[in-house]
Parts: sequence; C-alpha cells; structure tokens
Amino acid sequence: MLAALQPIAAHLRQMRRQLVFWGAAALLGGLAIIFFAMAFYMSLARQLGEPLAAGVLGTVLALGAIILFLVGRRRSVRRHYPSGSPVPPLTTPTPPRPMEALMVAFVLGVIDEQFRRRPRR
Repeated sequence: MLAALQPIAAHLRQMRRQLVFWGAAALLGGLAIIFFAMAFYMSLARQLGEPLAAGVLGTVLALGAIILFLVGRRRSVRRHYPSGSPVPPLTTPTPPRPMEALMVAFVLGVIDEQFRRRPRR
C-alpha cells in the first residue's frame, strides 16, 4: 500500500527542489530589479529633482506592470503531444486499484482535516 505513495513522494521532493531553485532565482531577480530602479531613481533625482523623478519612475513601473498583466493574461498554454496534435493521445485505461485509491483518499482526508482544525488568525 505504501509502495503506491512512493512515486508521489518522489515527485513531490523533485517539485520542492525545483521550487526552491525558482524561488531563489526570483529573489535574486527581484533584488536586481530593485537595485536598478534605485540607480535609475537616483540619476533622475539628480537631473529633475526628487518629486518629478518619483513620478516618472512610478509611471514607468505602473506601465510595465500593466503591460505584463495584459501579456500574461492573453498568453495561453498550449500542449503539444508526441503525435504533434494538441489533443492527448488515447491510451488504454489502467486497471483499477481500489485499495491504493482508498489509502490515498484516507491520507488526503487526514491532511485536510488537520488543516481545518488549525485556528485561523
């Protein structure tokens, strides 16, 4: 019964490892953007004055956020399967495994119950 959960646990460990690396890359990228924005602000403040520089930088960042939002919203994820078709290939159904399905449902139910009992702040 526990053998059925081993591939799931291995996949979760791999996903956690990827998330750690993606998080570290996002953090470093965010820090780099902050330092570039500070350097841009300081050079603008020296030339235009502090209030005008803050307004220009805020406008540039707001326009960038709007453009990223619109591009991200319009982009759709397309999957291409080995056959080249966007439709997944038909496969033969796997035989049912009722005991393993019950064990997974039990474990997920226990996890769900534990998170429900936690007091919310």
